[in-house]
Amino acid sequence: GSIMALRKHNAKRDASEPFIVEALQRCGCDVYRLDRPVDLLCYHAPSQALFLIECKTGKAKLNDFQANFVKRWPVHVVTTAEQAVAVVSGFRRKAA
Repeated sequence: GSIMALRKHNAKRDASEPFIVEALQRCGCDVYRLDRPVDLLCYHAPSQALFLIECKTGKAKLNDFQANFVKRWPVHVVTTAEQAVAVVSGFRRKAA
């Protein structure tokens, strides 16, 4: 039974995610897709920034698990490729 539950949990990825991943990669990030606790583990080597991204589409909200997680961990919740690029730009500024 647990495999089915796991599959069901993993099935829905936000529609915005492929565009966000592509934008992060164009900015020089390595991107690893996760299922939990959030969608993406990212590393921007030039600034040595390691960061977490949760992809949402439109007005989608964090589920209860994610909402509790983001209270204690630095997670960037983004809905567009532009927002993802802005996250990386912030790391570039700090590194300069």
